[in-house]
Amino acid sequence: MKIYKLLFIVLLIVVSAAFLITNTNINAQQTMTKNELITSVILETFENNDKGWHAVGSKYTRSGFPQWQTKIENWPTSLFGQKGDPNNKYCFGVRTSYYRMGYNYLWIMPKEPIKVPGVAKTFYIWVWGANFAYDFELQVTDYTGISYSLPGGRLNFLGWKILRIDVPGFIPQTQPQLPRLKNILFEKFIVWSNPGAPLENFYIYLDHLTVLTDIALETYDGDILTNVDQIWTNPESAQQENK
Repeated sequence: MKIYKLLFIVLLIVVSAAFLITNTNINAQQTMTKNELITSVILETFENNDKGWHAVGSKYTRSGFPQWQTKIENWPTSLFGQKGDPNNKYCFGVRTSYYRMGYNYLWIMPKEPIKVPGVAKTFYIWVWGANFAYDFELQVTDYTGISYSLPGGRLNFLGWKILRIDVPGFIPQTQPQLPRLKNILFEKFIVWSNPGAPLENFYIYLDHLTVLTDIALETYDGDILTNVDQIWTNPESAQQENK
């Protein structure tokens, strides 16, 4: 009887060990390696208006406003120095006026949303302020279509200043399924007037929009197959249907 018990215990140990080894191998095959590679990416220099930047005003905007102007020759000297950079010498300007006190808004936006590479961490934008008590925001949209307005601060300063706008972690930029990366889209800048602030002759200039982003790729067995655009550009099934 003792021999049977001993054999049963040995068999149980062997089966358990086999299960652990198999499970370990499966987990090893499913392991993804994720390293951070944080880099600064320029989204817009405002050297030309190839993205169709323009402005839109809210209901109580005066007739003829907002106005915008491209290729204004000025730059933040803190960024490019007094002599400047011949490849970065222009900025983008907008001015507007309102006829009713309240929370009026000004949208400054490209013709099409800008796809932000990687997993965005922080936006930076150089803004020229005229000491108005107006609030500055940046709007992004996630892959599900939900938009978020991220605060950039109040424009009660004089001249050029860099504004930092952090991207909160609750904005989804990845998904559980492959391909995991789901880029956010930059939609627009929003400037809000506040009650009590002047309504006439608001000016703002913008230059050098960048994003600090994680462009590292996850590595796993077969990760190259996530390049669906390249693999499925012209599937063989579609070619056979056309014959």
